[in-house]
Amino acid sequence: MLENNTDSFCKVLGVWNKALNVLNCVIALDSTSSSTKVTVLQESIIVTQHGRRAKFNLPNISVLPYSCRGLKLHEHSGEIEFSFEGSHHNLRSQENEMTQKKYSRQTEMVDRISHLQNRWFCATCQQKILSDLCHFNRVLPLPSENWSDLADIWFCHNHSKVTASSEKTGDVNTNTCNSTNGVVPGNMKQKLLPGNKECFVGETYVLVARRYVAKGSVKVTAAGEVTCFRCKRQLGVAMDTDKDEYSQVIKFFLHTFFIKDFSRESLTNTASIGHRVDLDGYFSNLILEQSQSYSSFRFLMESEPDTQGKSTCLLWLLDSCVRMYTSAIQVKGEEGILEERNVVKFMFKCQLATSNSDRPVDYVTKSIVSMWRRDDTVHGVTLPHQVFLQLVQLLVHNCKVLPQSQRFLNGFHVSFLKLESPT
Repeated sequence: MLENNTDSFCKVLGVWNKALNVLNCVIALDSTSSSTKVTVLQESIIVTQHGRRAKFNLPNISVLPYSCRGLKLHEHSGEIEFSFEGSHHNLRSQENEMTQKKYSRQTEMVDRISHLQNRWFCATCQQKILSDLCHFNRVLPLPSENWSDLADIWFCHNHSKVTASSEKTGDVNTNTCNSTNGVVPGNMKQKLLPGNKECFVGETYVLVARRYVAKGSVKVTAAGEVTCFRCKRQLGVAMDTDKDEYSQVIKFFLHTFFIKDFSRESLTNTASIGHRVDLDGYFSNLILEQSQSYSSFRFLMESEPDTQGKSTCLLWLLDSCVRMYTSAIQVKGEEGILEERNVVKFMFKCQLATSNSDRPVDYVTKSIVSMWRRDDTVHGVTLPHQVFLQLVQLLVHNCKVLPQSQRFLNGFHVSFLKLESPT
């Protein structure tokens, strides 16, 4: 990994094309000059300018220096673009690791909660979240977010009536035909909520009754934000703040906590299901899972409505596994190794509910959203508002990591998310 140095005068981005065995490179310079010289050796790239020199070693790649093609200079951004033929030393073994990785985690999370029950810990400070007395009799996977559109097909009776006793205890799920199947009507707009000793697992969150949360482990604000009492990091939201504490249901975001059996696992092990310190891996896993499940490469990402409305992001999956080499971390001295990572490449454009009337050129109009919504090849994904904002922030941040000449394509922003390492 390269170390920080404010004196660095260039950055390198490389993308390996496994189909053509070609390394596409972009060198971003702080200024263009006739004295700039780029030398490509079999396993390194050397850049010199005004007496300054930086050497970047290519990990696991050997290129053919005389196979250079596509040489281009972007004067407005000070970037040099070119390609080389070559070979990757351990591409096959790394690809085998990626193909063995299973993207679906919902079933794994259900099994893990059923087995480990209340061993939920904050991903930041490892504060225990659930009470030691908490025990779930039923841990069930939730359907997709648009399940209510098909609710009339699922139920053979009027499921909009809930008895007062069920609302008081929160136990709205029974095994009889006359049950409400967890559907709470009225102002809750038919949301599936867990009852006594139940836990519902969604694609991005887990629902659990607040009475099972350990006292002093979380803080619930008047606005419904649920934060860890120790580290103050947001863990989720309370879904019904108008109810008393006994009847409230909390939505915990999957990337904010982990589930672990400390009797069998090391405290420093970060590979537990649900531990999402790296948000890139969490979101890339989620989108790849959706792509596999619904055979779709375009996604209409929407946030749950908040006080300012609904936010929208059009996301286009370009490549599910790209081998990228970057020196975004500045080089120290004269030599460093490019950081190798597997990423998922996207095009995106978004519009936040908070945006004002001064809309950017790539503003997502209602007509575009309507067109994507009518397209059967586009899959809709609804995220909690806070999770949606985190996804957009990551896409924008990673877009800025790319050289300027690589940040836009066909009216969309170009970005990437790092893949989770195989476990």
